[in-house]
Amino acid sequence: MADHIGIQVPLSETNMQSAQETQENKEDIDCFGRPGSQIDGKIEFKNQFGESVYGVPVIVDFKRVMQLGQVSPSDGVIAGVSNRDLLHAVVGLYDISLSDMESETIYTTVCARWARTIVLVQDLKDAVDVLTERNVKQKSKGKKEDDSKSEGENIDWRSRINENENILKEDEPVISAFVEAFSDTEEEDEEEDEEDEEEEENFSKGIHTFINNTIERRKQRESCSGIIQPTMVGIENRLLGCATFERKFVAHKERVIHLTLISVRPRYRKFRIGRYLLSKCVSPIVVGNHDAVVVHADNSAVDFFRKFGFSDDVILNSKWGDLADAFTNCTLMSYLPGFSGHSLLSSSVSKEKDPDIYEIDQELRLWQTKSKEAYQGQLCCAMKFRNEILQLKYLVKSQNELLNKLVSDNDKVRRDKLQVERDLLALQLQTAEENFTQATQDLPADEDEDPINTVELIDLMENYLATHISSKQNLSRNEPPPLPPPPRVEKSSAPYTVESNSDIITRFTEGMEMDRSINVRYSVTSISKAPDNPTLRLRYKSSLDLLQDPDMVTELYYAGSLEKPSRLAQILANGFSEEDFTHGEFGRGLYFTKYPSKAAQFSALGKLLEVRVGLGRVETVMKYDRTRKEPTKGHDSVISPGRLYRPGDQGEAAMLCQEYILFDCDKVLPLCIITYSANPSP
Repeated sequence: MADHIGIQVPLSETNMQSAQETQENKEDIDCFGRPGSQIDGKIEFKNQFGESVYGVPVIVDFKRVMQLGQVSPSDGVIAGVSNRDLLHAVVGLYDISLSDMESETIYTTVCARWARTIVLVQDLKDAVDVLTERNVKQKSKGKKEDDSKSEGENIDWRSRINENENILKEDEPVISAFVEAFSDTEEEDEEEDEEDEEEEENFSKGIHTFINNTIERRKQRESCSGIIQPTMVGIENRLLGCATFERKFVAHKERVIHLTLISVRPRYRKFRIGRYLLSKCVSPIVVGNHDAVVVHADNSAVDFFRKFGFSDDVILNSKWGDLADAFTNCTLMSYLPGFSGHSLLSSSVSKEKDPDIYEIDQELRLWQTKSKEAYQGQLCCAMKFRNEILQLKYLVKSQNELLNKLVSDNDKVRRDKLQVERDLLALQLQTAEENFTQATQDLPADEDEDPINTVELIDLMENYLATHISSKQNLSRNEPPPLPPPPRVEKSSAPYTVESNSDIITRFTEGMEMDRSINVRYSVTSISKAPDNPTLRLRYKSSLDLLQDPDMVTELYYAGSLEKPSRLAQILANGFSEEDFTHGEFGRGLYFTKYPSKAAQFSALGKLLEVRVGLGRVETVMKYDRTRKEPTKGHDSVISPGRLYRPGDQGEAAMLCQEYILFDCDKVLPLCIITYSANPSP
């Protein structure tokens, strides 16, 4: 026996009628041209306790299915299940859930000409496992059915059925005829109801046989002490939920989806099945393109529909009032999808959760109280814009999350790559140092010659290897690059160093790579570090203590040596003075940038001065002011779009132009002068 759901198209002698209906409805989407179609794969539903249930959604045109007939009782839309049994099971679930509706009305609504029903059905194997588990639990608790109660119920439901004709009687008692078929009665569910066209055909035929079969299968399961057999499981046990809708036109121009019935098996009413069914009823892929989804919601289900964007505005919904007038104890509600999307999103928001949408909701309420003329058209447009904004915000949020993840992954890969390369360099340097040490030990000592400065030679090798690997990162082919000339390291007059040469070179190379407008590779040829100047360092440290934010300290490149390149050596030794101030568009001061490619445009050819800057609390300025001599009170420095910024630049182009301006020389500590050269691209 099949343990999965198979979708089949029944065949019969009425194919000509089916072809005629298909010709009439040629504008419908594919699932409307067939009696039954599987609209999604197997879906998992979970409740708040982590319990799961699986189901497969199938859309069924019960009127056509009944008219086409079947080759065999088991050759139905769902493999192994009679189409008529499927209809009785769906009507039975509605009948048990919607006590105010009569069974005949439900049959008529489900089998209306333009009605389609989305049925969520379990696999046979899953249903067997669930029933076996329930059976074991009931046996362990010692639960037994009361025979007298069952007999009484049998009499009640039989009183509703004409056993000779195997159909429902016209005058129905209060008791549901499906009370024996669906035994689980627990919490309330999201539901609605609506009226349908009158049909002359009685679709309740076979109800007596169906209910007798369900009772027989139930007795077999109750008498079974082990694993439930597939023959003991019927469609009434596999049905999880269903929703029926119709496509209608209002004033022959507006396409409306009328959601007439929706119900979920009581046992599975906390698994978000109702939300899934509702999402399919508003999806144009399933129900076709539409302008609105309309429902007559039971008063107890109004909050459920409002949660997903349905509006109960009286004036707005008067537009759909002629769809059905026979519903009582219901609230007419409508859903207006966004202009570019029909996905169902939860639109119940609070001020803390989403202040933008909350503010839109507040403005809508105020506008509704004041507007009198053209209210329906204006509100329809406003609701569509609101849902469009909601869709766009959701799209932007999901794209931002994806971009952040990609950026994070890219950064991690780059860091791992650099770490591997540094480990390789360290290993090569260690090997070279060991070989060099061994070689120097074997050489005879010469007192007349100066001893070999091993530390200086190792520093030179480290600088060269780091420069070589940084230029190697930009290669686009596997050929080895031409070796740059050996770098010349100028030793400072004091042992004070801030960072290793490899870190300085790496930061310079990566900064140059960020500017995509540069088509050549740059390599560092020498690094001149600042000598130890206690007076300069003391002034720098004292100025940091006076900052509004002392922790805001970073390394930047000086963008101002182009005017006085001869000052570089004096600045490196003794620090900046007002003589080095630049008269720029954003004020008179010292200009710095994070990006070496932009600093090079304002610096001496082939030389960059790297400094450590105490920025403190930074003020953002956008307008030119050449008279500015200090930041606004409460700030220590200024950040501007930059002297190379052009109006209209965005993204990376605007970011690379940003410059920091400082007006106090003591807040800047020179670190080193980087000498670089351009290498031809491979």
